[in-house]
Amino acid sequence: MIDFRKISREVWAFFEETGIYLSNIGISTITPEAVALCLWNKDCERPQNTEPLFWHTDRKGFVMYIANNVIVPPEYYNEVTETDFNPDMLQGFESILSEYDSVTMKNLSEWLIDKWLPEHYPQYFPPTREREFTTENLESMERENHINELPSVIVNGDTPTRNPADDDESTGATINEYCDNMLAMAINGKLHRALGREKEMDDLLLYLAMSTKNCPALIGKPGTGKTAIAEELAFRLAYGDIPEPLKHLKLYRLDYSRIRASGQEEAIMRNIIDEAADDPNLVLFIDEMHLLINNHPQAPNLVAQMLKPPMARGEIKIIGATTYEEYSQNIESDQAFERRFNPINIKEPDTETTKIILRRSEARFNHGLMLSDETLYEAIKLTSKYIKNRYLPAKAIELIDQAAARIALRNDGVCTLTPDDLKRELAIKTGLPLERVSQDETIFLNSLEEKIHEIVIGQELAVQAVSDAIRLRRAGGGNDDRPIGSFLFLGTTGTGKTLLSKAVAQVLFGDKDKMEHLNMSEYRQENDTTKLIGSPPGYVGYENGGAFTNKIIQNPYTVVLIDEFEKAHRSVHNLFLQVLDEGHLTDSHGRTVDFSNTVVIMTSNICQEEILSYLPKENVNKEDIESCAEMVMQRLKDYLPLELVNRFNKIVMFEPITFNDALKISELLLNKTETKLKSNDNIILQHNNDVIDFIATKGYDRKLGARNIERTILEFIETPLMNLKLKNRLNITCPIMAYVDDEQIKFRN
Repeated sequence: MIDFRKISREVWAFFEETGIYLSNIGISTITPEAVALCLWNKDCERPQNTEPLFWHTDRKGFVMYIANNVIVPPEYYNEVTETDFNPDMLQGFESILSEYDSVTMKNLSEWLIDKWLPEHYPQYFPPTREREFTTENLESMERENHINELPSVIVNGDTPTRNPADDDESTGATINEYCDNMLAMAINGKLHRALGREKEMDDLLLYLAMSTKNCPALIGKPGTGKTAIAEELAFRLAYGDIPEPLKHLKLYRLDYSRIRASGQEEAIMRNIIDEAADDPNLVLFIDEMHLLINNHPQAPNLVAQMLKPPMARGEIKIIGATTYEEYSQNIESDQAFERRFNPINIKEPDTETTKIILRRSEARFNHGLMLSDETLYEAIKLTSKYIKNRYLPAKAIELIDQAAARIALRNDGVCTLTPDDLKRELAIKTGLPLERVSQDETIFLNSLEEKIHEIVIGQELAVQAVSDAIRLRRAGGGNDDRPIGSFLFLGTTGTGKTLLSKAVAQVLFGDKDKMEHLNMSEYRQENDTTKLIGSPPGYVGYENGGAFTNKIIQNPYTVVLIDEFEKAHRSVHNLFLQVLDEGHLTDSHGRTVDFSNTVVIMTSNICQEEILSYLPKENVNKEDIESCAEMVMQRLKDYLPLELVNRFNKIVMFEPITFNDALKISELLLNKTETKLKSNDNIILQHNNDVIDFIATKGYDRKLGARNIERTILEFIETPLMNLKLKNRLNITCPIMAYVDDEQIKFRN
């Protein structure tokens, strides 16, 4: 009698999940063999660092044995019904319950690998061999060129054991015409290995060995290596590194886009399906498998309908590959077709696995590269941090290849790649300044306020609030998928809300113009969302996509400044709620637009008069600001949904500028004016403190803020100078001094 009280909640949940999984492939009991199979062939919860425990075993042999001798699936899989977990399904676990006081995932795994499996399957689990393949010594073995010791990592020798021409002779004429022999491509060096993907490969082999439902579907994000797994199968078939029951398989890649372009899609596909059904050793690989589904509501899915019967009978083997989004939108829309596939989840590899993939990918680069561990880790770190809309390992491989190619072109083919080279290439690729990419992150984050205050005068509390929020996000706090920062700026006009936004763009992205500026007074109607994400299919402008989302796709590192947000329609509010909450939008073309590298700033000028009367004219403190912000937020609740307000990292109140602020702003703007005059008109202008006082006194207006200072400089400096120049009364061959005389600004050489 099993004492179920000893089983931990974690293991109990795992048994429940395993029971449902096993019932779907025709197994009604949960045995130690089945648990081991699920640990290796299903995305289930498992103890950390258990993968090295399996490396000393003949895992593939065991999986194939279980698939052929233990699992007896139903003859047909027209319908699959999930079975609820029943404790009576557990068989063969009496010894572990007698050995442990409580059964956890860790000791369940140890019991399986150390005791039960070696005792019952010694041919696959030799008990005398030490577990020498750990994460730590895996790298040292790589450095010592002992890779051949790793099971199922490379092919058995350099000589193919198969002749692809024999496969072509025994394969139908239509398949030969419209499909590519992947074994021939592997032998000719046209394919790449899938490294560090043993679990996924075991899943693939298991499903191909099954009598029915023998069509695996490789599903994952772009760039995670779905196609490479099918290519890895081609290598293993070509070089004999394959279990006996599968060694005669032939693998052909179906070029479905070429078939569709032929104009005879139905006839060609019918011939291919008939030829494949008559050839039990043939496997078709269909990349972009979602193209098999026509999601037009009025058009029948002819190809899918033709495939369903032979797939249900196990007469045809197909390996499909697509993304999560396409699988959900297309394949799952035809549930009967979707049931014919066994999904294999291709996740983005972790850092260590990606490093191994990069190390063993050196041969694919045409630059004679020898990469240090430091360079490999730098490629992973840089692409993980700065390239959010792509996935490992593809984005790291691309960065290395691109940087190496650039160096080789400059140095007549000689290429020595360093971490600094990768940083330079990333700066070019992303448009970020090299200084920003190269600078130590801690030093950069600690200097945020200082750098922002080089541009923004005053507003100490606002600058600190923004800097603190960005620091938290950059230091690893919060959700990585969300924007770098999201802020609601409140305050009267001319207090520096837009200027602080430009300063953030300058400091974070190296250019104050890296900013998308929207005014919500133009988005008051429900259908104004089309201006942001594009028109729906069938409407005018659909082909252009969304003007706003297109800009974010083209410039992912940007500040999004949204003025007068309270004026937008509720549907627009909901769009930006998704941006703040999930970090992405889906445009009218179905593209996912990533906002994780943006800073989103929304502004409101509501309660202008109330703010001016609420805050004192001088010596405003933090409590005054917080109290005023609370007053404004009470009013804003009438305009903005509460769930949106709660998504901001910070709500920042800008205080009206003081006369002391006006003096500093006047000096800063005068200096900028002098720089512009020298650059554009070759005029060297100088000023004294009297001019600063004059501009500040004339321009200071608590209601209008700094904008009135800009107008004052235009009126008393720039316009008079240009008039003198046009009348040839200005000598620009020597410096010009601006001074105050008789309540006027005058000029002299």
